[in-house]
Amino acid sequence: MKTFLKQTDGRKRARRGLGTALAVLALILATAGCDALLDVDLPGVVEYENFLSDPGSAQTIVVSAVGEFECALPQYIISTGIISHQIKVSGIIGVWQNWGALRDVSRNDEGNCTTTRTGTNVGIFNPLSRARVLSEEGYDRISAFSDAEVPNRASLLGRLAAHAGYANTLLGEGMCEVTVDNGPAMTPAQIMARAEQHFTSAIQHAQASGDNAILNMAQVGRARVRLNQGDLSGAISDAQAVPQGFAHYAEYSTVTPRRENNIHNSTFFQFHMSVHPDYRNPEVQGVPDPRSQALDMESLGVDNITDQWAPEKYAERDSPIRIASWEEAQLIIAEATGGQAAVDIINTLRDQHDLPHFEGGSNQEILDQILVERSREFFLEGHRLGDMLRHDLPFPTGATHKGQSYGSLTCVPLSDQERAANPNLS
Repeated sequence: MKTFLKQTDGRKRARRGLGTALAVLALILATAGCDALLDVDLPGVVEYENFLSDPGSAQTIVVSAVGEFECALPQYIISTGIISHQIKVSGIIGVWQNWGALRDVSRNDEGNCTTTRTGTNVGIFNPLSRARVLSEEGYDRISAFSDAEVPNRASLLGRLAAHAGYANTLLGEGMCEVTVDNGPAMTPAQIMARAEQHFTSAIQHAQASGDNAILNMAQVGRARVRLNQGDLSGAISDAQAVPQGFAHYAEYSTVTPRRENNIHNSTFFQFHMSVHPDYRNPEVQGVPDPRSQALDMESLGVDNITDQWAPEKYAERDSPIRIASWEEAQLIIAEATGGQAAVDIINTLRDQHDLPHFEGGSNQEILDQILVERSREFFLEGHRLGDMLRHDLPFPTGATHKGQSYGSLTCVPLSDQERAANPNLS
């Protein structure tokens, strides 16, 4: 977080990050198009502290925080997709090669949301920390206003809390350790606990405002972190409350490059990243699995080595990215429950795609199949690395397709830059 917030005190740095982002993001997001809840009248040039103290800034604060998370999400998916081998590096930058070989990335986790179509960053700490700060600080700001001052205040608070929950969740799933507001290193479990608190707040606000979209988004998110924490009964309870057909997406736009889907740009346009062979049109008992389809670009990547394949689900620059869904809730129930109930869930989800049924097996065989289903259902949606770490799945050994020997990396360490700037880290 030190690369974009320069004040020494953690909370002051967070406030500065929010004020800076508002000046840029509100204009970008408003021109890209928002739903009725987030339609805003943009302010003129004002001092950010005065602006943030104005109840009239509430909806713009939410627009900025949501937009920052939506910018960070494809960055996270690309970076963890490389580590979890959903993506092969087809570019030539040395940093990317290190990520592809699972080694020496601690000094390189300085990624930020890409602002042009000519480059792809890797790294997750900076963009997700910025999204976390904007959501958490925005929540604190709007909490200080009254319902009379801010129309739809409960709904806005729910939206901020839900996105704060997801920013913390992704940090907890992808990082080896995390710092918050210039504080000491925290374990993934500690970050997951923060995420659960945010999701609980989001659920409460959504219930108070009748915002079912945010309610279901937060219920899926809390089920996800509870599964990660081993709270299986809590995960089941949350997941069972999610109605069939629910899905919540991060939205993208072609109005400005910053609002484009960077997974599309890096695979269809830049040829820096390519779909891993394991996810190039896999089958279920001889039947093509539509959940993980990739297009052969009939070309090599920029490195002139890697066959270039691109994910069909992100075929456009404005393709949305799914954040939470009923399908995820069902597979959480399956993993937490096991047995025939899990087999039935797998087959219910396969029926949506006219895929052959899974016949079941031992408890381990059922769990193994659940993880396969998750890898297909959530292909390039940011789940695979968390699944691999939660179940201690093996990472590749030997050498990459470019001849580099694999290292031992299984999660993203804090960057050298973070360690040098944070006085609470050695």
